[in-house]
Amino acid sequence: MQRRICSLIKMKPPIANDRGLLFASGASKPTDGTDGYQAGCIFQDTTNGIAYVNEGSITSCDFNALGDLTSVDYSEGGTTAITISGAYTTGIDFTGTMTPNTSRTNHALMVGGRSTAELAVAFAGSVGAENFEPIQLNFNLTGTNPASTSTINIIQQAIYHDTDDMANLRLKCADWWVTVNKDCKDVYCIQNEINFGAGTNTASGEVSVLGLVLDGGAGTLTCPYYHGINMTMRGASTPANATGVFIRVESGATIANGIELRAEGTMTTGIRYGNISGGECPSTVFSVPAAGTGVTIASVDAAADGEGSIAIQVGNVTKYLQYWPSATA
Repeated sequence: MQRRICSLIKMKPPIANDRGLLFASGASKPTDGTDGYQAGCIFQDTTNGIAYVNEGSITSCDFNALGDLTSVDYSEGGTTAITISGAYTTGIDFTGTMTPNTSRTNHALMVGGRSTAELAVAFAGSVGAENFEPIQLNFNLTGTNPASTSTINIIQQAIYHDTDDMANLRLKCADWWVTVNKDCKDVYCIQNEINFGAGTNTASGEVSVLGLVLDGGAGTLTCPYYHGINMTMRGASTPANATGVFIRVESGATIANGIELRAEGTMTTGIRYGNISGGECPSTVFSVPAAGTGVTIASVDAAADGEGSIAIQVGNVTKYLQYWPSATA
């Protein structure tokens, strides 16, 4: 009889010798620790319309809602583990409580762990391009122009620290690093691009690959090192031809200024060399091509020393800076 009933409901007959329920229902889920429900037992709460799964044991149950399981196993492999295709306003909403700790074990989302727990990614070699993109966020914007200015943030993140003073906190919206101990081709922590197509495009506001704002606020701020951009280059193996900031204009493009400094407020010094005490200065303030090439003009040579001059713009009029071949000239 049992086998016939299981056949009709398309269910495999349970193991006769195993005690405990595989399916159960009631007005409320069993109390944790109750005996008599096999691990994996499904319990249907007929009062609230919620299905639970026993993640405990047959002697001590632990029923958790299907949407609140402590562990979900996707070890079988396949193409897609989770697909969300409905008209949801939020795909994944994490509102749990997280407690900071020394070992950094609290994660709302984790792909691989820190240090030796990172996810291993193996390349086969000799099979053409092997690209790797573990997180994909791609969108195609269509429709009608919004009635007012609208912002598209593919990623929006913020840290709010406005309740308690904690002088030991180091706040970072992102902390990226790449560790290299073997040969490779290129290395970037981040590579940003804006590409305008061949059509007629109008950007009525601002275009910038990187937009930064450092707002000191209207209160009282004390900080010994306050920088809009802070870049440190270190390591005894740093190549001798390294450049702190590199700006390149490719063939076919024309720009007005390589670097533009504007001070609607007060900018005490446009460019400072070295620290405030006069130390840590570069060996050379400027480096220009050989005399008579590039920005040096051989035909303007007031000193008649064969060195020429450097062209500058003063009020949109070309002027010239004279320089000398030696410190005693």
